[in-house]
Amino acid sequence: MTTLTVDGFRTRYPEFTAAVASDGQVQVNIDDAVPWLSEERWGRFYLQGLAALTAHFLKGALASGRGQSGAAGAVTSKKAGDIQLTYAAPVAGTADDVWLASSLYGQRFLALRRLAGMGAAVAP
Repeated sequence: MTTLTVDGFRTRYPEFTAAVASDGQVQVNIDDAVPWLSEERWGRFYLQGLAALTAHFLKGALASGRGQSGAAGAVTSKKAGDIQLTYAAPVAGTADDVWLASSLYGQRFLALRRLAGMGAAVAP
């Protein structure tokens, strides 16, 4: 079984330094992400997918710890003066994935999931 370590996670996502998230916080989010992926199914994308989902979980946990409400959808535009944000409306049929699309890490996870889910096509 391939495992993602805290050091391996930080190598892939150096923005999550020890000053931003403790080793314990990173490990808890790795542990939370593990059941979401099957190493057999994800194959060579497993560690990338696990790290991306961990980063998405960790980003949400850190935002929650700062009193932020969490995911509101992907931001499609920003404005500095008088602060304005525009969020993307969920695409029909993908409501279950909207929360993942709310971060770059979740978007990467979704892209990897599509690749991992393709599998090999074999003609009879």
